[in-house]
Amino acid sequence: MMTTPTDANRPTSRTIAAVTRTTTVRVNRFALLDLVAEAKRFADAKSTMPILATTLLQVEPEGKLRVAATDLLRTVDGKVKADVATTTTGSLTDFAAALNESVRLGLAAEQSIAFPQPAVGIDAKKLHEVVKALPGSDVDIVFSDRLTLTEVDTFRENKTRVCSICRKRSTQAAADGTCVDKPSYAAKMPCGGKLLDTCRDVSHTVEVSLLSGKSRFNLRSLSSRDFPKLPAVAASAWHRLDAVVLREVLEKVAPTISKDATRSHLNGALLEIGGGLLRGVSTDGHRLAKVDRAVTTTLRTDQGGQKGFVLPLAGVNELLKFLPGLIDKLKKGAVVAADVEVALLLSASAASTDKPHYTTFAWRRPSSDVVYSQKLELVQFPPYDQVIPRDSEKCAMADRAALVAALKRMLISASEKTGDVKVTLRGDEDDGTLQPVQMRLSTDSDVGDASEDIDDVVGTRCYEWQCSGRDAEGHKVSVRVPFVFGVNGNYLVAALEEMSSATVWMGFNGELDPLVLKAFADAADVVVVMPMRLKRRVK
Repeated sequence: MMTTPTDANRPTSRTIAAVTRTTTVRVNRFALLDLVAEAKRFADAKSTMPILATTLLQVEPEGKLRVAATDLLRTVDGKVKADVATTTTGSLTDFAAALNESVRLGLAAEQSIAFPQPAVGIDAKKLHEVVKALPGSDVDIVFSDRLTLTEVDTFRENKTRVCSICRKRSTQAAADGTCVDKPSYAAKMPCGGKLLDTCRDVSHTVEVSLLSGKSRFNLRSLSSRDFPKLPAVAASAWHRLDAVVLREVLEKVAPTISKDATRSHLNGALLEIGGGLLRGVSTDGHRLAKVDRAVTTTLRTDQGGQKGFVLPLAGVNELLKFLPGLIDKLKKGAVVAADVEVALLLSASAASTDKPHYTTFAWRRPSSDVVYSQKLELVQFPPYDQVIPRDSEKCAMADRAALVAALKRMLISASEKTGDVKVTLRGDEDDGTLQPVQMRLSTDSDVGDASEDIDDVVGTRCYEWQCSGRDAEGHKVSVRVPFVFGVNGNYLVAALEEMSSATVWMGFNGELDPLVLKAFADAADVVVVMPMRLKRRVK
């Protein structure tokens, strides 16, 4: 005996119209593997936002597959050549007609209907594992987009009704059966729309599959609508910069960048470019490095009233990984000049009183489709010119390698917590010429004490005046005593090891004034190390 469907046993959800688009993208597996491997590095698997743990796959109109990932601070955005084929099942025109009829009946909200570019977010780690394991040299990525107009009996499903105006679901109604919800938070009056037992909604789903040889993977994905907006760099924004010079500057300032991420103004390197000069400055509060290099580029960092920008430590590290791949080495160890393309994006002022500021620093190989970028924080770098002494009353020059070796020996017996080393200089020269001086390093801690004299040191005015008493007439009598100061031996060793010169020039003023390190007296590159108070008596 056959039965006819009734309202009681009819499904609460029905498909009114549907249309499906299948997009097949064929790419070279090895080119894709390179991009997904980079994307895996940039994806944030530990984030509370699931979309940040994914790699974005998106079909571009020009026939390329876009592969991107971001952790909201660092971004990689690349494209790979692809062969794209598209087929459609169902009529988009008929689907639009069904939606318009639903809108006329008040069952659906008015909206535009169109297929966006196929795009999904796939778990970055799993995507990399799949692409790496697939056989063959080519991979077919199949995107199945489906637009569905579904009617739902909301009252039978969960005892709610849908407003024909604000589209909100409600279990309550006014006396006349109209909606009692407010259309917005700021609204003062209820919506007043008609409550319906059924509603019709449009859904858009995307499924993705990877095929190669006889292997097929159907991977779960997240909607690309949730993927963060990525920086867009116009073609006119790119500028060429010497990769060798940029790497050298970053390598010299990287050690003195503060590792404390909460101090964002110190957790990066200040870069100033303009007038044929590239300057890098960094400090962690205990030491400071300033490096100047001549460079030819059209990029300037003095836009919007700013002298430069602070590139975060994460961006510095990414550039130091990226730049060596551009630089070729000759057999004798010399490097071949190479260029990197960089771009600096300036914010659009939100209000007339706001000052524009740099938001993103991007880089790539010349004319490459793979773009790396680092978000820039709006921070004020300390006025480094006020930290670097303009003149040094005293100075000394020593063999750099010998000084480094002696300092390392002193650190064996120095305090592990402070690493304090006492430096004693003894010299009587007054006329400003370099003359032989005595230099001694010493330490004293719970471990024990140690000292060592450094040979072949020259300097000038390496003494201090100290009151030794009063004469018969009551006037103070001053005598010359050795110049003594304390310094963190670890910081001093790290600074000296970054230098490449055979000798080191050291400038001093007082025992609590910054210590200046240069290759020679007039060198442009400067390292400043802050002094320490010697808490214990050091022999």
